[in-house]
Amino acid sequence: MTDEDEDQRSIITSAVNAHGILFKKAVRRELEQVGNVSIIGEEYPVRFGDGAQLDLLVQYQSKHQVYVVVAECKRAYATYKKWVFFESREDRTKLPYFFEGGELRVGDGKSFTGAGIPLCVEGIEIDLGKYKKSDDAYKLGSIDRIWQTAYQVCRGYHNLIASEFEARKNAQSSSLPNLVFLPVIITTAELFVCLVQDQKADLLSGNSIGNLVLQDVPYVILNHPFTPSAQLGRKHLRVDLPDYQSLFNRGVHSQEGIFVISAENITSFFCVLR
Repeated sequence: MTDEDEDQRSIITSAVNAHGILFKKAVRRELEQVGNVSIIGEEYPVRFGDGAQLDLLVQYQSKHQVYVVVAECKRAYATYKKWVFFESREDRTKLPYFFEGGELRVGDGKSFTGAGIPLCVEGIEIDLGKYKKSDDAYKLGSIDRIWQTAYQVCRGYHNLIASEFEARKNAQSSSLPNLVFLPVIITTAELFVCLVQDQKADLLSGNSIGNLVLQDVPYVILNHPFTPSAQLGRKHLRVDLPDYQSLFNRGVHSQEGIFVISAENITSFFCVLR
């Protein structure tokens, strides 16, 4: 190989490294080392609703359940980027979805929050690599990265569940597997949570009173306000609720609980699933 070829390979490697393809490959390899985990597909196509492709579709056989995990892999430069989440004052989330024969029902997430996993209402990515002087601080934070990633995984998750529901409509319920569906975001960013009691802000300035108190965590549940268009002709997953629903319950029902996991804690996460 000539020096020119070597230079080109180096450039190609740098270009590929700038995107998340290899991170997804690394996540897959790690998952394949977890007992009772199998990969159903990579860039898995879902031809329903708006259509989607899933980074990884994973099956996990726990002692009591068969989980289908929709995984979105999002690489961040871990040296610089931190994901900071804010604990929710509400304690309800819509997680997970259960298929039992021909029936679909939704859980309330209490088995996970009861195990101590923080339930959060929003998150912000902080890029310390952009910090050069004190007046640069406003440039460091972005809520778009986490929001867009959550929206993307919700779209694929909803479409997959809706397609499974359609596939079960005319099938013999006695032959249908019981499945539990979960959405997860796996990231290289460090995860932090600001607990409710530490969310102290000045009313006039809107600034934190003192430095934020943050806890380093392996994973959180993010309540994402997933509100796709309901215009005529567009198909989206809807779980019908009986009777009138209060404004509070409608708000809960319009959010999707999503696990956000730091990449180094993939293996321990599956120990949470029972």
